[in-house]
This record gives sequence, structure tokens and C-alpha cells, in this order.
Amino acid sequence: MIVKSKINMALENISYIYTHNNNDKLVILLHGFGSDMHEKGNFDILATKLLDNNIDSLRFDYLGHGISSGKTEDLTIEIAIKEVMALLKKYPHKSVSVVGVSYGGGLACLLTDYLKIDKLVLWSPLIDAKNNVLYPQNHFCKDFLGKEALKSIKEKGYAVFGVSGVKFNMNIFNDAVKYDAKEALLKFKGKTLIFHGDLDIVVPYKQSLSLKSKNISVNIIEGAVHAFYDKNADEVIDKTVSFLK
Repeated sequence: MIVKSKINMALENISYIYTHNNNDKLVILLHGFGSDMHEKGNFDILATKLLDNNIDSLRFDYLGHGISSGKTEDLTIEIAIKEVMALLKKYPHKSVSVVGVSYGGGLACLLTDYLKIDKLVLWSPLIDAKNNVLYPQNHFCKDFLGKEALKSIKEKGYAVFGVSGVKFNMNIFNDAVKYDAKEALLKFKGKTLIFHGDLDIVVPYKQSLSLKSKNISVNIIEGAVHAFYDKNADEVIDKTVSFLK
């Protein structure tokens, strides 16, 4: 059964999809910044395969994303966490795991401080925000974040990321200072599986490699781009489902 609706919140009206068959297990799917709850079809496929394996899933558009109301510039980590908590209050489950993509990967890590989470799966995760947002290390992000973005925000009140046209403001910089997703992940005692493409020009895959530990497995996918918007998506989806079963 698939439930498509909006949940009324004090913050905004958030669009979501709840794919379920009254199973004990639930997986929250968190998309990337500037994307939506479909993740270019990857989350649609993942939700179907999870249900085939007796796992419910819940995904939503962040504030200002997809068909949720509001502006992308107004999104903060605090708001995103409140959105997740409101949805979970509406649809509680015995076991909750999280799949996070890019920005959603960092958010997934931070949620471990607020929720009892069984497992984490992170795709191209933005975990080290300071070295990607504040002081970007790769050439692509240097063009759109860091000093360049701050300059644009000062002049226009906002900056635009890449060719996507997605606007953001100081909220993303303030969150990078306030929250430490890497610290939250390293404190998490559950199992974590990370997938990262070696052709990712947004978040360097070596950042994920540095996280490998007893509880954290890292899979570097050869020839894969950021968020797996390519032929490698099927492999990542299938391995994600196997890990969460």
C-alpha cells in the first residue's frame, strides 16, 4: 500500500510517500539538497524493493523541495529533523533504519542523536560539512560554496549551487558550524554501510574512506558519480536492501 499525502506542521506543509504493508521494520529515505523524495527514480525503486522484502519506507520532500511548500533557502538541519520526528509520530514502527543521500547522509548521521536507529546506509554522504561547505576542497564546490557563495549571499542575499538553480543562504553555513555529522556517526553503535562513487565531483570519496571502522563498511563504486544517478544505481539499491533485510 502506498500513501501519498501532506502532513500539517507548524513549520510548513510537507509532502511525503509512505509505502507500507504494516511491517515491523521502517526505513526513512532522506534525499539530497536540491533533489526530492524520488531521487531521480532511485528512491521509487528502493521503496518497492524494500516492500518486497517486508520493509516499510517513508520519504518526504524537505522544506522548499519537490512539492513541499516554502523556500530552499529557509531549510535548516533543525527543520529537517523536526519534519522527520513529526512523520515518525504519525507512523511509528518497532525498528527504524535510515538511508541518506548526500545532504541526507549527513542528516541521517545527526538523527542518531535524536532517534533509536537500527542501521544506517549512506550514499555519497555529505558528512564533513566544514571541508565541503565552509572550506571546499574540490574544484567543483570551490566554484559554488565557500568564499564564492558568501560573496554572492552578501551581494544578493542568496547563492545558487551548481547548474541546478537551487538557492541557499547563510543557513547552510550556520549548520556546518553548529552540527558535526562525522562526530555523530562515529558515536553511533549500530552498523553503517556507505556507498561512494570514485567519480564523485561534489563530495570526495576519500572522505568516506577515512570513516571505515569496525562498525562502518565503505564500498567505493568504480565509475560512479555523485548520488548514483547512473548505471550503478541498481547495484547500490540491491546491496542496500540486502543490508537492511
